[in-house]
Amino acid sequence: MQSVTRPRLLRAGLVGLSVVVVAGSVWARPEGEPPKVQTLFVMKHAALDRVLVDAKDQRIAAALSMLPSRINELPREAVGGFNEQAAGMVNTIISTLARPGHMAITLNAGNVADGLYNYGVVFSADFEDQKSAEAAHTQIRAMLAGANLPPAPVGNKRIATMEDTQIPNFARVSYGPRQGAGGWKYEIIVGTLDNPDSAFANVPKATIPEAYLSGEIDFSALTPLASFAQMAAGPQNPQLNQVMGELSASGLIGQNAIKVRYEAGYTKEDSLTRLSVVDAAPYADRLGFGKEALSDAELKVIPADATIASLGRGGLSTLRRALDQMMAQAPEAAQGLEQFKQMTGVDLKVDVLDALGDTFGYYASDSTGGGSIGSLVAMLNFKDRAKFVAAHAKLVEFANAALAQNHEIGKYMRVRSWKEQGVELMSLRVNGLPIPLELTYAATENWFIAGVTPQATLAAALQAAGRGDAGLAASPGVAALRKRHNGVTAITFIDSPRMLRTGYPLVSMLGSAVSNAMSTPPVHGEGRSVGMLVPTYRELSAGALPSIQVGYWDGQNYVVDTHADRSMLVNAGGALGAIMQLSPIIAAGALGAAGQTRQGGMNPEPFSMIEMVPALAQGWQGNRGEMVTPAWQIATTLDRSRYFLTSPILAGALLAEPAMK
Repeated sequence: MQSVTRPRLLRAGLVGLSVVVVAGSVWARPEGEPPKVQTLFVMKHAALDRVLVDAKDQRIAAALSMLPSRINELPREAVGGFNEQAAGMVNTIISTLARPGHMAITLNAGNVADGLYNYGVVFSADFEDQKSAEAAHTQIRAMLAGANLPPAPVGNKRIATMEDTQIPNFARVSYGPRQGAGGWKYEIIVGTLDNPDSAFANVPKATIPEAYLSGEIDFSALTPLASFAQMAAGPQNPQLNQVMGELSASGLIGQNAIKVRYEAGYTKEDSLTRLSVVDAAPYADRLGFGKEALSDAELKVIPADATIASLGRGGLSTLRRALDQMMAQAPEAAQGLEQFKQMTGVDLKVDVLDALGDTFGYYASDSTGGGSIGSLVAMLNFKDRAKFVAAHAKLVEFANAALAQNHEIGKYMRVRSWKEQGVELMSLRVNGLPIPLELTYAATENWFIAGVTPQATLAAALQAAGRGDAGLAASPGVAALRKRHNGVTAITFIDSPRMLRTGYPLVSMLGSAVSNAMSTPPVHGEGRSVGMLVPTYRELSAGALPSIQVGYWDGQNYVVDTHADRSMLVNAGGALGAIMQLSPIIAAGALGAAGQTRQGGMNPEPFSMIEMVPALAQGWQGNRGEMVTPAWQIATTLDRSRYFLTSPILAGALLAEPAMK
């Protein structure tokens, strides 16, 4: 044991020493020159009362302002261990957080004296004057003393007006009042950072008129940390080297890494959240940002009565790249895909993925089934329709033959082709059993379309063929944003007024919860009685605006703007309604995840499509069906990073999806 441990310790020590030497050489600076401070993350926020500004939100804003008074009442209600001192401390913390302030994470080149691997973290709140900042510090020191956490002073104070303590083997912590740029502040500093003002100076100027939040993430500041991890892992770690290469190629580390600027606020008409990926153009393909604008014809594929919709460029680039990497690094996967080609006559990459385009969309609409989950369809454009259709015919033949070989399932299930209103449809049918599910898809002239019901797929195919309405391009809000930002490459739309019908009960219950919480209980006699906080449905929905998110290029920067109603209650109701509409998808994902924990063979009640595909192939030719799994694993990586940014609702559904093993 000793002979093994000592070389490991020696190796770790040498690695650590080499890291220090390299860091010192890279970040060396002339004597007397102050350390270079690079900001990884910085955020500036306004006071809490700047967040809820719409007239519809004022009652709940007023109720939330009663929280300090309510906390002061708790000690008299015999709440265990919650005394007046604790109430005062909680109120100090809450009031401090509600003030205008900053937060930053910095890289401090050449300075490791205060720990945290050259990084520093600072939380800062603005105070009116020195007296109020010192009063907050007195209360916080008392709280620490009451919790038996007295400050353990270190040698030299970082800032004269603050208290310093040292977390062993981690970092120096400073806390207390400080007079900085703009006045007195109360701050907590962890790690290596001598002057927080140097970090706060990097907050980008907001472009939104009434901004309450702004900030920036500079990914280049992650480079030293990534280099440290790579050196610590040693040269015999090709997987980590590959990850580092991918991060660099995607602009997430390196001297030329991207910056992400963000801000949130209000215009006169709506609320606006803006996310700008600075210098994204060289990494557009890796990040999934399409460069071609969406056309009127493409937006007409989505009906004008869509309740939820998303359409954007940049569809399959990440998936194709993941497949190439898997083929290069995993011989068994490459062998499996070759076996699949021999069995089916279809090369998944050449005949399927390369035949599809890079414009992906999904929507639910009244036209496709009433606007709820049953109306949901997804679509992907063709790059080479003829090649895809030829491959599809071979795959259908293979699937039906495999089903025929698997008596347990195949005696009921087939993939069948049929026509309705001139549209050729393909459905997975379970003949002879009352299964209330018929997944259906179609290949129109330009689009591959799939729906959860045959009616939804048929209606979507007719819309794509120009036999529907004027499409999403005719929406006034969408048209106005496309005109303002010439060259929109991605759009996500939520009909918040419509979704509010479903989400309003939850919003009203939330209002009741806050109202009850802020009201004075009978033990205090007659006190506050907080009334109704959420307006009636008619009042809340009056003039409500949809949520529209657009992605577009501004020079070398990729910008994502989200326009929504000025009322947070309206937006919350719309978002909750959309989530409830998609809850069956989330539930299905949870059931699928639970199914992965089952031991043994396939359980037919219930069974998932993921389990069925390998089983069918096994029925066709022994255990060769196992090689189908890598293809499904790759399919689950369908450019998730791109859709997380532009489609938050879809992102939730994808996150709920189980990992395939």
